[in-house]
Amino acid sequence: MPTISKKFDSYKVTYESFGSGQPGATITCYLQGKQIGRMDFYETVPASRKNRIEDDLIILVLRISSFGDVMAILRAKRSFRLVLETDLPSFPIGYVAT
Repeated sequence: MPTISKKFDSYKVTYESFGSGQPGATITCYLQGKQIGRMDFYETVPASRKNRIEDDLIILVLRISSFGDVMAILRAKRSFRLVLETDLPSFPIGYVAT
C-alpha cells in the first residue's frame, strides 16, 4: 500500500490525566470541519497501538514526550498534513508534515 497523506486546516487539542494504556493527549485534525485523523500521545505506547487507518482516518501514535514538539510545529505553520507510510505493514511510519 502506498503513502497516504491528508491535509488538515484546523485541530483540537485534548490534554488530560490518564490511566495506563490510555492516551494522555489527543490532537484531532480537521479539513473544512470534517475529521481526517488524529494523533494520540501516550506515556508508554501500548504494544497493541500502531499507526494505522481506522474508519478512513489516519491515526498516529506518539510518545507524550513529543507533544510539545508537535504543538510547536502546529503553532508555527498554517498548512499541515498527516502522513502514513504503509510500505512496512508491521510498523507503519506516521508523521506531521508542513
